[in-house]
Amino acid sequence: MRRNFFCPVRNILLHSTPNNQPSDPIMMTFFSPGQYVRHTREPGWGLGQVQSAVVDRITVNFEHAGKQLIIGGLELVRVTEKEIVESRERSTKGK
Repeated sequence: MRRNFFCPVRNILLHSTPNNQPSDPIMMTFFSPGQYVRHTREPGWGLGQVQSAVVDRITVNFEHAGKQLIIGGLELVRVTEKEIVESRERSTKGK
């Protein structure tokens, strides 16, 4: 039987092997559906909204790149309310 254990000190999820011994850590995601993010390596993608986040796989719908699957999420950063408002103002002025 496989069991999952959460290690609050290291913020990681440990899974057990069949003999119930914790093994390799699984990277936890700190994003949840509905959050707005941006990709640090792809600024042209614009703001994105998290659609789903399961373990290390984050699906994000970006303004200019559509739906993208990001593995790991290290290049994603949360955006502030101010950035969201500014982005919406820029997009409405361009129309």
